[in-house]
Amino acid sequence: MSRKFAHLDHDYLRDPSPAIWKNFPDGMADLGYGGLHIWNDFTSLIADAGGSAAATISPDGRWELYTDTGQTINHGTDIVITDPSTLTALTDDAAAGYDVDVDWDVGTWVFAGDGTDEDESGIKGQELFIMNKLSLKRLAFEWRLKLATVADATGAYFCGLSDEQPGDSSLVDSTGELTAASNYLGFQILSADGNAWRPVYQAGGQTKQLKGTAVATAAKYIKLGFVLDLTGASATPNKRGKFFVNGVEHSTYITQANFEAATFPNDVAMGLAFFRKMTSVTDVVATLDWVKGFMEIDRV
Repeated sequence: MSRKFAHLDHDYLRDPSPAIWKNFPDGMADLGYGGLHIWNDFTSLIADAGGSAAATISPDGRWELYTDTGQTINHGTDIVITDPSTLTALTDDAAAGYDVDVDWDVGTWVFAGDGTDEDESGIKGQELFIMNKLSLKRLAFEWRLKLATVADATGAYFCGLSDEQPGDSSLVDSTGELTAASNYLGFQILSADGNAWRPVYQAGGQTKQLKGTAVATAAKYIKLGFVLDLTGASATPNKRGKFFVNGVEHSTYITQANFEAATFPNDVAMGLAFFRKMTSVTDVVATLDWVKGFMEIDRV
C-alpha cells in the first residue's frame, strides 16, 4: 500500500530555517571556547498569573517573566492542524494530503489577558549574547510565533535580543514603541500598523534604525530570524547583518558602516526577548513555538 505525502513549503514547517542555520554548528558550544547555542521548544511547564510589580524568574532559572494583572503566560499545545501555513503537528487527514500514524504535542508558551488597555507581558532570557564589536564574530537567532490578530490599534510586540527587563514599561504605552534607553535587535510591531513586522535595531540612547518591513498574518505562524557574520566569505561589507522571514532572506541589510555606527548595540549583554503590550481593550493571544540562538566570539 502506498502512502501519499503532500509537498509542504519548508517555510511553514516547525524546523529552524536552513537558510539561517546551515553554516552554524548544532548543539551547545563550550562557553570557555568562545560560543554558545540555545534551543528552547517551550515544552517545560510554566505559569505566571500576573500582578507583580517586578519580573519573576521561571522555574528553570533561565527566563524572567512579567505579566500585568489579568495577563497570563501559560504552557500550551497545538495539535490537529490541516492548513500547512498553521502547521505545528500532523494528524491523519487524507483531505490535507498527508497521512501519519501518530499525533504529537508541540510545546508552546501562550500569552493571554483580560482585555485591559495598555496591559503588558513579556519574557527575557539570560543575557548571554555579548554584543561587543571587538570580539563578536557570528550571531544568529530565530523565533517561531503567531498572533491571534494583527489588526491596527490592538497590540504592539518585539521579539529578538534585548537588555530591557520585562515589566510594565518594556514597551511605551499607546504606541508600543521601544524603550529609548535600552538595546534591541530583532523585529517589532507598532500599534498603528498591526500587520507589519519591522526589522529593527537600537543602541540605548541612540536613534532606532528600521530595515524594511514584513507582513504579519493573523493566526499563522511566522519565523523571524537574523544572522550577523563578521568573518565568513559571505559576510560582504554591504551584508554584514541579514534578516530572515520564514527562512527567506530579507532585502534590507545591516552594512559594515551600520555595524560600526553608534546606533548599533555595543559593549552590552543581551538576552532573547519577547515583549507584548495591548494598546486597546481587545486582547490578542500570542503563542511562542520555539526559539533558537547561536553566538561565536573571539577566543581568549
